[in-house]
Formats: sequence, structure tokens, C-alpha cells
Amino acid sequence: MRVSVTLPLLLLSVCVHSAEEEHTKAVGDEIVLTPGDPKVLGTIYSIEWKHGVDLAMGWDGEFEAYRQFRDRGKLNVSTGEMTITGLEKNDSGIYTSRINHDEKIPTMLRVFNRVPKLTLTYTHFDDHYELTCNGDTTGIQDPTYNWKINGELQDHQHDRQLVIPHNPTFLTTKVVCEMENPVSQERSNSVRLNNRTIIGMMVFFTSILVVTGTIFAHRMLSGRWFYEQPSMPWTAEFWKKQPGNGGNKSHVRDAADGKAEENESMTLKE
Repeated sequence: MRVSVTLPLLLLSVCVHSAEEEHTKAVGDEIVLTPGDPKVLGTIYSIEWKHGVDLAMGWDGEFEAYRQFRDRGKLNVSTGEMTITGLEKNDSGIYTSRINHDEKIPTMLRVFNRVPKLTLTYTHFDDHYELTCNGDTTGIQDPTYNWKINGELQDHQHDRQLVIPHNPTFLTTKVVCEMENPVSQERSNSVRLNNRTIIGMMVFFTSILVVTGTIFAHRMLSGRWFYEQPSMPWTAEFWKKQPGNGGNKSHVRDAADGKAEENESMTLKE
């Protein structure tokens, strides 16, 4: 007989627990706790709200309020609703109402602090980067961290710190961290991690191309190699066409012609 009585009570307890309403709010928010449909409740002549096992507010012709609910609690005698303003973390818990001495389905209220502003910092090592998602997590219950690399969410990375090895396929890697809890979400500043090996090689070869191009451009403009110029590179004469090579050839031809004429004259005299 004891078993037949205990089993229905156990089933009733499970049903009540499964039917319990849940609300999630942030510190500073406002909530309206509802005992049920006013049409079903009918005329209300008695209201009682408990926070856990302690009486929070009541009305049976006169208002009663206790503890923090004196300043932040309100009762609607027409609907039986209790409003709590400026929610604080200690407002979390189970709230149970009794309307006309009839207990209603309990309501679970969870109050969370909002997650803080975030700052992303990193340290560079020879073969990897170490990144840290910084924020004041005092009073934050079990925050969840998320990381995005080049816009892609890293599904298995949920720690405060992240290690990224050097990636030879990316010139720049963009990283962002996020923190969230049931009532809020924040995103950090983005950080760009440069692949120093690739950038160094690009700078090296670009410098070679610039220097080589400048040397050949000077050769075409001046007609001489830069080391043959008597002037300095920052002077205008350095880049001007010089008669050096052409003039030397002309003098050689003139000297040769003169020598030939002299030989011819000597032959005629003989």
C-alpha cells in the first residue's frame, strides 16, 4: 500500500518540476513573474509570492513586502503578477505564488552579470603566436570563449588562450575572440598576425628588383654605368646623357684619320 501511494507522489513531483517556468535575465533588468492566466484565476482576494521558502510579497487587502522586494518589488492585485526591478544576482532562485490560497507552478529565475569588454593581446615566438582574450570576469559564471580565425569559427577552441602556429599559406591572419554567457556577448578588437618569413622574402626580392631596375634605367638615360659617372646620384648631372663614350670614339677616329694622312704625305714626298 505504501508503494502505491509513493509512486503517484513521485510522478506528481516530476510533473511539477518539468512544468517549472524558467527566466534568464541580466543584472539591472526587470522581470514580471506571472502566476497564470488572469481569466482562469478569476477574482483575486489573496496574493502570496515566495522566494525559495521565504515570503517575498503578499496582499490580502494590505500590501506586505520583505527584504529587497520592499524597494524593488511591485504587485498587481488584478493579475497577481509580481514585478522586480533592478535585478541583482541574489534575486536568482525559485519563485512560487499562491493566488486565493491556491499554489501555482513555480518559476525559476536566473540572474547573470553581463560579460565585460574584451581586449585581445598576443606574443610572438619563433614558430607560433600565443593570444589571450582579456576581460574582467569577476562575478561571471562560466563564460564561454569563442575564437575566429580569418572569419571562421574554431569549433574546438573555447579557452581564454589560443596558440596559432605560423601558417605558410597566409600572408596575414586575422584573429578575433568572443565571450558569451546566457544574457550577453562581447567581441574583442581584431588582431592581424603577419607571416614574417613571407614578408621578409618579399621585401628582399622587391629591394633587389628596385635596385636592379634603377641601375639599368640610369644606364639607358646617361649612357654610362653608375660607377663611371663623376657626379653623385643626387645631382642632375648624374642622370644626364654624357658625351663620354661617343666623344672618345670620335677622338679615336680623328686621330686615326690624321695618322693616315700623315703617312700618305710622307709617301708622296719620297
